[in-house]
Amino acid sequence: MGRCFAAEPVSFTSRHGPIRCADFGGGAPFRKWGVFRRVGELTSDACVTRIDTNVEAQMNSRFAVAVHILTLIARSEGQPVTSEYIAGSVNTNPSLVRRLLSQMTRAGLTMSQMGAGGGALLARPADQITLRDVYRAVDEGELFGLHREQPNARCPVGRNIQPMLEARFDAAKQALESELERTTVAETAAEIGVREEQDAAR
Repeated sequence: MGRCFAAEPVSFTSRHGPIRCADFGGGAPFRKWGVFRRVGELTSDACVTRIDTNVEAQMNSRFAVAVHILTLIARSEGQPVTSEYIAGSVNTNPSLVRRLLSQMTRAGLTMSQMGAGGGALLARPADQITLRDVYRAVDEGELFGLHREQPNARCPVGRNIQPMLEARFDAAKQALESELERTTVAETAAEIGVREEQDAAR
């Protein structure tokens, strides 16, 4: 049985009856109906199109949420921060926070302090963590996806489009990573402080 990472609960019907999927952090039965043939294979009706959009949104938001998490930890001034507290700031489920923290721990960006008063800490100084480090830690796929189905090789465009796009996509990804490398988590934390002061002065 597949898992459905949709923002709103939706149900599917398989050949063998209804399937109840959970959202990213668990939730109510899905309210819409589609057809679930096998894991990763969904029909393209309105329901499934909506779910596909939500899946992409979840994937694309991982980086933003990860930066949010690290910025919050950086502003805690060395005090451990619990996943529940972080989830309250992000306005998401603690299970997503724990998953991202696990990925960032494996990448050497965060660490956990166990026991009473424990939580997440930065594994190295915030000025030594760039946004590129964060992006690489939580990236789980291609930044730009190619066709889901192999294009028609009998068509001049079909047999050449993917190599052409791959070259452009690689260049775009390199440019993105170069830009992300210019900013550290220390700088994002400092900018939050500046914005807070500006808001308070209004």
